[in-house]
Amino acid sequence: MHDLGPTGARDGRRYLKSLHIGAFGAFSNRDIGPFSPGLNVVYGPNESGKTTMRKFIGGVLFGWDEARGDRNAYRPAGGERSGSLSFALVDDESDVFACSRARNAQGLLPAGADRILGGVDGDSYNRVFSLDGQALGTAKDVDGMVDRLLTAASGGAQSPASVASELDGRLKACFSRSASNPDSIANLQRELSQVKAGIAAACEEDRRLRTHAAELARIRESIPGMRQAIERSNDRIGELSRLQHVPQEPEDGPADTGDGFGEGRLPGCLGVFGPAAFAGAAGILAVSGVLFAVLAVLFSQLWMMYACCALLCAAACSGIAYAVGRRGALGKAPRHPAGPGARGGGRETRFGSAQGRTGADASPASACREPRPQAGPAYGDPARADALLRRERETRDSLQERLIAASERAGELGRILEDARSSVELQDLRDRQAALEDRLDRAVREYAMLLVARQALRDAIRIWEERSQPAVYRRAGGLMSMMSVGAWCAVVPDGSGGVLLCDRAGVRRKPAELSLGTFQQLHLALRIALLEVSAGIGESLPVIADEVLVHFDDERREQAALALADLARHRQVLVLTCHSDIVGLLRRASPDVNAVRL
Repeated sequence: MHDLGPTGARDGRRYLKSLHIGAFGAFSNRDIGPFSPGLNVVYGPNESGKTTMRKFIGGVLFGWDEARGDRNAYRPAGGERSGSLSFALVDDESDVFACSRARNAQGLLPAGADRILGGVDGDSYNRVFSLDGQALGTAKDVDGMVDRLLTAASGGAQSPASVASELDGRLKACFSRSASNPDSIANLQRELSQVKAGIAAACEEDRRLRTHAAELARIRESIPGMRQAIERSNDRIGELSRLQHVPQEPEDGPADTGDGFGEGRLPGCLGVFGPAAFAGAAGILAVSGVLFAVLAVLFSQLWMMYACCALLCAAACSGIAYAVGRRGALGKAPRHPAGPGARGGGRETRFGSAQGRTGADASPASACREPRPQAGPAYGDPARADALLRRERETRDSLQERLIAASERAGELGRILEDARSSVELQDLRDRQAALEDRLDRAVREYAMLLVARQALRDAIRIWEERSQPAVYRRAGGLMSMMSVGAWCAVVPDGSGGVLLCDRAGVRRKPAELSLGTFQQLHLALRIALLEVSAGIGESLPVIADEVLVHFDDERREQAALALADLARHRQVLVLTCHSDIVGLLRRASPDVNAVRL
């Protein structure tokens, strides 16, 4: 075994000498080979492993297939896929280099083994080097396939055509809405729109919170005033409640104080009689006194003393009767309206002013009585006092309800403001907006750069096509003329990535208008021509043709076998078949064919 270094690559091309399947599909620890550098035919019945061998070679070189949908990934039942390929120098079969693969993440081992690939990527390998009779001709973009393979000799790690294809994918991804591509222009624009909507909502919320804060400040300022108003109302209610218990004046005159004559009442037991009854009794006593005096004068001096007493009593009773009668008359007069100053100093009663009166106009009882407590507006009017008390209590209850409502609203606003302080702030959204705008700006700049790069590559590929692509179509036309025995004589591009097939009369046909056999012959001719023209590109890779001749008639099959034998003079070719007659056909086309039986 020798390392694949610069010397080996410079001295000559390599070819696949043998393969070792460690674990792949139903195979385990299986060796297949040896193969020759020219034409090889691998023969075996159905289910002998021909397609498994083709998939294994591509898996080692470019990575194992992922198990997606109904795709057969050839994963063994009890382990990981593994194996190796041995490549020998054409000029020195003893110089063998082995490359292997276990996990896809590890890549092709050992380091530097990717030189075997010769600038060919996995997609180009599957479309040009690994031919399947069932899938042959399914590629619609023939121009893209040609460009991709021929420009692989540009000297870079990838061909310009493959880079242009990747650029097309990246440009398409720039406007992808997939969640797996968060930095796409479309996703960034959508996210930025959502953030802007969030900022607008946050601004509205900020205005609402400012309104709440102002309302809370007003409520907090009003609460002390409401409490003071409630205290003042409670004081008035207490005052009115005390006034309800102050003795009230009777309708016929003021009440007796108990320490002298009351206003309009008599002392002692005489107070039980009304003023009219007392005046009548006083008149009778006065008349009786006058009669007694007259009798005393007429009959004896002894009666003079009784007469004097009677006269004095009569005079006193007359004065009292006069006073009581006057008081009774005045008591029928209407009361003065209650108001400040109606009681106490200078208040008006049925007897007039209590101050500044002398002689007969002044009441003896009022002159010696203690001042009455201030009764306020409701003194002497219980109904009005009750109404004032009721209204004051209603006012106080209303104030208390307002205070409770204000306190509850203040608590609610306080909770809203407190919760708002713990939520996402407006500044955070604005910072996020700035970050998204920066990412979007970078994505737009990258998109512009990708557009420029793709255009530059397209220009370069177009220049290359004008020089190299015609040779591919000329060789494909010659091969098609050979395989169809002159029925079709030319292959030309259609200008949209496809090709047209021309017959001897110059009639052009699209591939969809051809029979299945002719369709497959056209694409086989294109691939053989492409492999012959692209000398030096992937020259160490084997060309594998898996049952590509089954739909050809006998004459065209023989001509296709000659085309494959001609290709084997430039590249290693492995033809996989389960038909023994194809083995004989290939022996006739190339007597030195190497047959390997599975």
